[in-house]
Parts: sequence; structure tokens; C-alpha cells
Amino acid sequence: MIRIKHIGMSCVFAVFTQFMFSQTCEQHQMDYPFLQCEKNKIQYLGTSSERFDFFYEKLLKLQLHGTEHLNILHFGDSHIQADHLPNRMRQLLRGENTNWTEGDRGLIFPFNVAKTNNPHSYMVDYSGEWTNLRNSLSSTPQNSDLGLTGMSISTSDTNASLKISQPRTNYTTSPFTRIRVFHSIGENVPKILLNESDNVLHQITNESFGYTLFLLKEPMDSLSIVFEFDETKTQEISISGISLETGNAGSTYSALGVNGASVNSLLKSNTLTKQLAVMNPSLIILSYGINDVYTDFRAFEFESDYNILIRRIRSILPNVPILLTIPGDAKKRKTQPIKEFQQMVDIIYNVAKNNDCAVWDFFEIMGGKGSINDWHKANLTAEDKLHFIKKGYELQADLLFDALIQNYLNTIR
Repeated sequence: MIRIKHIGMSCVFAVFTQFMFSQTCEQHQMDYPFLQCEKNKIQYLGTSSERFDFFYEKLLKLQLHGTEHLNILHFGDSHIQADHLPNRMRQLLRGENTNWTEGDRGLIFPFNVAKTNNPHSYMVDYSGEWTNLRNSLSSTPQNSDLGLTGMSISTSDTNASLKISQPRTNYTTSPFTRIRVFHSIGENVPKILLNESDNVLHQITNESFGYTLFLLKEPMDSLSIVFEFDETKTQEISISGISLETGNAGSTYSALGVNGASVNSLLKSNTLTKQLAVMNPSLIILSYGINDVYTDFRAFEFESDYNILIRRIRSILPNVPILLTIPGDAKKRKTQPIKEFQQMVDIIYNVAKNNDCAVWDFFEIMGGKGSINDWHKANLTAEDKLHFIKKGYELQADLLFDALIQNYLNTIR
């Protein structure tokens, strides 16, 4: 139960009106009548509602007093790596009518160094020769040098560098005062440095948790990383993520998707629990299943892996609320239904019930079986009838945000 006991009527009014800027499912339904808005809700299974109360309490304190930090980690596949849905969620969480317009950019990865699509919300330049590893490849072994992002890049090139900058328009960006780089540790690893050395107040390497933290004198919106190699040794460094932070109250929404990822993919990250402890999320969203069911669906392994993943998360974060999302309707090769889809949905519900997780059933909300055709006709999906275009992902984000906020408002009523 939410523990803020005395809220004046003016505060209650402020809480409710701060979210009037966001578009509800019913408003979208006027343009997209195939939406099933009565199903757009967060379903609490087991004792998951108790964990969500702590998340909603943080949100309420942030609204009323500006004293909390909401840190949301959203794991998934290509639907998340593209960052259209997460970026829209950032915009909604930091809307014009909220008391908090700032927040951390959160955990990112330089995807184009790994030769894959990079989100448009930040730009990456680099020099030198790099290799890469990703958790979605069948050849990637268990216990690989991967973290929360599910990716890593490695270099032994003394000329290697890495630059990240944020666009000033069209995307939700945040200046940062702290840079946390998750990387390999050891005597055969070169020292990591910030090119903007004049702005570094302190540099701290935490060998136990595998990161270097740069504390800055003044906020920045871009960074350049270089390396100091010991010429007497053969050295190599692997980077698995970069967290851009301020430490201030606000909201952070990190997109942790990898093209082709399945439930088993995240289990390959050998620093998963360590990095979870460092990031300390307020809410975890897991969006898996479509890649598991798209080809050779192995129901027993899917359920077993999902249970293991959640238990691994809870081993380090026992009270964190976890939301499982049901994938949207899709076709194989544009025309063929996915015959095991309902079996996959049933397993996700069962996993949520057994592990006290909540469920957001996007499959039913978008219209159920065959609704991908409606979304395609409405110019919301790609031609493959599997992925969405930017407008479709932003609609999906609006629906997810509406479900979260409606549950929140119902909770504090």
C-alpha cells in the first residue's frame, strides 16, 4: 500500500492533471478503432501489486516533492534496440506538465561500433579496429563478457577512440555530470580516459563491479573516450555499456534491446547481476517471446529460461517490480500465422504468476489475432508485418504509458 498518508485536495488535483497531456488509448481509438482499450491495463499476478506500490510511491513523491529518481530498465529485442518506443516513453515521463523535466539519459551502447543499427537519440563516432559480441547469436557462449546491454565491443588498437554526442532537437536528451563506463578489468586492460580531462573532477575505477566512473566539474552533452596502453604488454579492453547520469531527481528510461534476442540471450551475460546492483532500477520491463516463437519454438526451454532469468534478477533485487509484456501480433514471411503464438502467451502468464510479476498484454490491446493486418493497413508497421515503423512504436509507447499511469492513478485514489 502506498505510504504517503495525507495528501491535500490541491495535491490530488495536481497529481491527476500532470498527466492530462498524454494521449489515452480511447483518444487513439478514434483513429485506430481496432484497439481494445478495455484491455489496456497492467495485470497484477501473484503478489506483484505489492512491488508496484513501491514504484508508484516513488512516482508520487517525485510528483509532489521532486525528491525521487525513477530508473526504468526495458530489456528486449529489435523492437527495443531501435529506441522509438523507449524514446517516446522518455518524452512522456518528462512531459511539459510534470514537475520533473530532467533525468538521466541512462545506460546506452555504441551499437554502430558493433556494426548494427544505432538509436537516433545519440550519435557515435569511433576510430581504430574493434571486434564485437552480442547475446543474440547462437554461437555466443554462456557466461560471456556481456552486461545489461547484451553487447560488448573490444579493442587492442592503440589508436582506438570512442565519441558519443546527443542531438539537440527531436529527441529527449540530458546533459550529464557523471559517466559510468562498464568495462573489463585487469592488468592486461589499458587505462580508460576521458578526452575532456580538464572537466574531470574525479576518476574512480571499481574493480569489483567492473566500471570506471568519471565525476565532472560541469555538465556535458557529449564525450570522447581514449585509452592509455602499456607498450610493454599486450592489452585489450572490452566495453559493455556507458551510463550517462546526473544523480538528480527525475526519470531515466534505458533501452536494452538486441536484434534477434530471445529469453535465453540475457542469461549469457556474466555481469548481469553485478550491473543490476549498480544501476538499482525502480522497474524492470521484459519484452521477449517473438524471437523464441518465430522459428523453432521450444516451449519447455522458453518457460525454464524465463523462470531462471527472473530468479536471477530477484537474487540481487528481491523487491523490484517486473513487468512482462506480451509481444504483438505478427506474421511469418508476411502472410503466415505463428501457430505456437498462443502457447507462448500462456507460458508468459504462467511465468508471471509463479514469479509475482505483472503482465501487459499488448497482443490483446492491439486487437488480438490478425490485428497486425489492421496495423499494416493503418501504416503503422513495416512491410514484414513483424516490426513497426516509428509511428507504430510511438503508439505502442502511448498505450503502455497510459496503462502504467491509469494503474498508478487508481492506486493512489
